[in-house]
Amino acid sequence: MSITMQYFHFLILLSFLSTPLLTLATADGPDYYRLNSDTPIEIKTEQRADAEIILTIPGNTNGLKNLGCKGLPNYAQWLEMTNAERLAAREKAWCQVEYIQLAGWIPQKYLVEGAHPTPSFDCDKAEGKVETLICQEADLMTLDNHMHYVYQSALQAAGNVDAGAVEAVNVLKATQRGWIKGRNECWKAINDVKQCVITRYQQRIAKLQTKWMLVAANDTYR
Repeated sequence: MSITMQYFHFLILLSFLSTPLLTLATADGPDYYRLNSDTPIEIKTEQRADAEIILTIPGNTNGLKNLGCKGLPNYAQWLEMTNAERLAAREKAWCQVEYIQLAGWIPQKYLVEGAHPTPSFDCDKAEGKVETLICQEADLMTLDNHMHYVYQSALQAAGNVDAGAVEAVNVLKATQRGWIKGRNECWKAINDVKQCVITRYQQRIAKLQTKWMLVAANDTYR
């Protein structure tokens, strides 16, 4: 095959890989993924549909750190495959991702290129050492976004209480403000400010999920 034809085939491959249909099976691909599903997707311990669930994440979640995919063809294999075989390979492929300090596997077909995570608040208006730190650390941004999602879900659940819904929502908002104040007090942590922030997020997320029965018991943040 001539160099010109090899280059032409390489350009075709790059074009194909730039779509949501396929990424290479190694560490290639975007730094972050986003779910292309409007419905929640499960992160699994292994590359199997019947594997244990680590966490269920909401649809369209962004900021899933790419740890690499398995089951996709390499360049030479791709050239020898039909379009049907390429699509079938994508259906079987899994990608390992990291989300809110947890790592697990998601079918590649549910992932598209994402972006670096951002927190739920405006970093231009960040106040104090803790909020500034959150705006500097990708894993803290992801935790903050997940907290926002869980809190909004809790507000919805509180609003659906048959009796005393208004009071339930007001109490939840007040306790959330108190939690934010406590989170921001982590600047006083002597040993590790970041770990203090992570622990505060983990505890609050788990408490909201449990109190408002937002997830199955084995899905509660741990």
